Amino acid sequence: MKISAIIPAAGRGTRIGSPTPKQFLFLNGKPILNHTLEVFERSGIIDSLVLVGPEQEVKTTLAQ
Repeated sequence: MKISAIIPAAGRGTRIGSPTPKQFLFLNGKPILNHTLEVFERSGIIDSLVLVGPEQEVKTTLAQ
């Protein structure tokens, strides 16, 4: 059986009080989104990831 994960990265993060959505804020030198993706990749059980979010911000974040 193949397992896919959908990662919603489209929130605005208004409760955090930052103009930058929280998935794009840096934590320990890299965006929170990158930390999330790494956890799924290291799990060893996920065959594919579907990332849903604003295209340009996601591309910029993944390039870091």
